[in-house]
Amino acid sequence: MQLLVGAKLKDKRRDAWLASLAPQLHPGEQVLALVPNSLLRPLCNGLAVTNARILAFYSAEVEHNGPKLEVSASDLARVEINLRRGSCYLIAHRRHEGELVLASVHKQDATMVRQTAEQLVMTSAPTDMQTAAVAQAVQEPTRPNRWNQAEVSHAPNEKTWPRTRTTGAKPPTARPPASDQSSLIDELSKLAFLHRQGVLTDAEFAAAKQAAIDRQAST
Repeated sequence: MQLLVGAKLKDKRRDAWLASLAPQLHPGEQVLALVPNSLLRPLCNGLAVTNARILAFYSAEVEHNGPKLEVSASDLARVEINLRRGSCYLIAHRRHEGELVLASVHKQDATMVRQTAEQLVMTSAPTDMQTAAVAQAVQEPTRPNRWNQAEVSHAPNEKTWPRTRTTGAKPPTARPPASDQSSLIDELSKLAFLHRQGVLTDAEFAAAKQAAIDRQAST
């Protein structure tokens, strides 16, 4: 990522400050913005925003004594630029210890410093939220799912399952006997067939037909 440098910070001075800050940086930490400031309590003449924290330092001492003020990304809730008596003060609102005035920066650098610091806040916030969520999940016991319990409690067991009644094959229904009228018709049909085939003569067919009719009438 390209280093952002204050408008009034000369190249030679910039390189000297970076060399002085290098021994104080953590592994993987890099400076994102570097600007001069005029905050004298404590004595500081530079401000650095890294990918892990904000540092206010005095360039002649920082290499051996470290920064005068610092706020880590994990403790940084938000930042603001407050204009007081013509000076732009960078104020860090910390999560645990309240606000801290870090530096008085030049107006030309105020927007750049604020935006870089806000980016640091945004990149650190998700990590903090995830850590809090994991800690809460570890502390709280897992709650049973009442819907699953309801389903289990109402699930049919072996005693409540409907049983299929097994029975033998249904016996065929007995065919009702043919009526007398049907019997007469069948008999007359047979006699007519025999008559057509020449088995019965006209006289025999007439006599047999009359006999069948008489039997039907007598029943």
